[in-house]
Amino acid sequence: MSWTEYPTQRTATRSQQIAWERAIKARDKHCQINGPRCTGHVDEADHIVPVAEGGAELDPANGQGACSTCHSDKTQAEARRGQHRWKRKTEPHPGLK
Repeated sequence: MSWTEYPTQRTATRSQQIAWERAIKARDKHCQINGPRCTGHVDEADHIVPVAEGGAELDPANGQGACSTCHSDKTQAEARRGQHRWKRKTEPHPGLK
C-alpha cells in the first residue's frame, strides 16, 4: 500500500498552501529546527505538529521555517511514526490455538 492510499486530513487548496508557506518563510529568517546537519537557511515551511497527527494545516502558529536538511530529517521521523500507526496488528494463526 502506498502512502497515497491512506486517508488525509488536508483540505486546503494549493494556493492556500503556497500563501501559508510564504508567510512562514517571511516570518522566520533562520531554521527553527536547528538539527545536527542544519544549514541555518530557511528553504521550506514545516508544520510543527503534522497535519496527519492533528496539527492545523493553515495556522501560522503551527508553522516554522526550516532548512531542507532539517525538514527532511524531521519528515522521515514523522513518516516512521506514521508507519507504526498504520501497521496491521499481528493476529494469532487460526490453526494454532
